[in-house]
Amino acid sequence: MRPSELTPNFEYIRYLDGYEKMMYPSIMILRGEFELSSEIPNVEEYLNKKLPTLFNEFDITRLSVCTLKGKPCFVKSTLPPLIKTVPFDLLGDYSCNRKVVTVKSPLQLFKEWKSGMPLPMVFVSTSNSVIRLHICCSHCLSDGRTIEGIYRIVSHLLDENIPLPINSKQADFGQQNLFPKLTKSEATTILPSVLALPKSPRINPPEENAVFTDVSDYLQYSYAEINAFCKMQKVGVQAIMMCAFQRGLRKYFNIQNEVPLVGHVPADSRTSTSASEEMKRRELFSGSAAVFPIITSKNDFIEEIVGCNTAMKETQQSNESAIFVTYLGSRVNAENGDNNTNEFDFSTDMPFVGVSNIGCYKYVTRPRVCCVSESKRLLPTIVYGYKDDSVLNVYWKRSEPMPQNFLDTIIEQFDDIFTKIGSNRV
Repeated sequence: MRPSELTPNFEYIRYLDGYEKMMYPSIMILRGEFELSSEIPNVEEYLNKKLPTLFNEFDITRLSVCTLKGKPCFVKSTLPPLIKTVPFDLLGDYSCNRKVVTVKSPLQLFKEWKSGMPLPMVFVSTSNSVIRLHICCSHCLSDGRTIEGIYRIVSHLLDENIPLPINSKQADFGQQNLFPKLTKSEATTILPSVLALPKSPRINPPEENAVFTDVSDYLQYSYAEINAFCKMQKVGVQAIMMCAFQRGLRKYFNIQNEVPLVGHVPADSRTSTSASEEMKRRELFSGSAAVFPIITSKNDFIEEIVGCNTAMKETQQSNESAIFVTYLGSRVNAENGDNNTNEFDFSTDMPFVGVSNIGCYKYVTRPRVCCVSESKRLLPTIVYGYKDDSVLNVYWKRSEPMPQNFLDTIIEQFDDIFTKIGSNRV
């Protein structure tokens, strides 16, 4: 999504702050299914007619991006949304048959977006009696949870029983109004614990002479046994996946159990103790933050899962997610869009335990989620989980090429942990 330079045709709102600027290049996609109705024979035509009016009722769907003196800025949308028919298998099929489904990211589709169009985009597919609805939006406005809010706006036109989300105002520059309990100093100072993350010699694959693309892998596990285990041990699905992922990393890189690894957990800052009441109720706009629990491994897998769960709880009870958002927001100058000088060294060559359990999409039938980004460098693998009826979907966001034995080792450990708690591949 390459924005063009601001012209008199666009109504300037403000520059993207540092948080939004970092998130802008990534695009969230949420896909769901509907039964094809005889009342809507051509879905693309129907949405092109109905959706622009509905988009005008929400703040988030009136936002577009241009550049001003080369710096990205928000403008008021002046064009109808990008609505396009795409292949039915754009994000792969659901029929896993106990196998991993690998999908190349559809980055080429987003080249059709133009400045002035709303940032949310709509792709539709039909096959026999099924409609697949794909909602896409820049990560600066949506995350893996709140993308469902935009999905509800569009899907309400296909099924009026799906309620519209609560409209939300765009955050002020810097995001600090969302977390009023933070002092200005707290909101603009990175936590010492983040600065003190463990460092080590480089052990990630070398990047020289490699061109990387974005790839998604999907597999599924039966959910009933996972749910029973979580209730018995009083842990979350997040902790189970963290245990499995760190075991895979330790096995592949030959890292001993007692060596601390850094969790890189995309977290929901709406649940922060510093969030405003309005922020806690938001169903739109991005609230994604990264938190960094430190974890070690145990010989007993249940002890390890409990340890991961404890580490996550401690992080969630802190201000870490809120400060991550506001600190990044402060790294751009509101007057001219320039980067501020308050940089910090976030580099660590230890492999991140990148895991995020999104939860459950209440209004999406047969969901598939994807986060795509264009990058010329190797990105850390992040594993997402989300429940759909009787299955837990596990989604790997990763770079390609990536050593096949690395991916095989991680998946092997996921299979091992989920099998131990009674779950099986679907």
